[in-house]
Amino acid sequence: MNAQPTPPLPRFSDCRDCLRYEVTIYRGNETVTAELTDLNLDQSVLSPLINKLAALQETALSEGQ
Repeated sequence: MNAQPTPPLPRFSDCRDCLRYEVTIYRGNETVTAELTDLNLDQSVLSPLINKLAALQETALSEGQ
């Protein structure tokens, strides 16, 4: 995976109802943080990871009911 830092998202964006995702990767002395929303998630290399985590969350929430 070649994660690159992303510029910070503006506090108020065009998508007020979008989910916001923040992924921080620590590797040795290096830290990379990516901030994404539903608007730019599909263009990110982190999209498969976030989609998998969202699916796991849905499964866990449905099993808890």
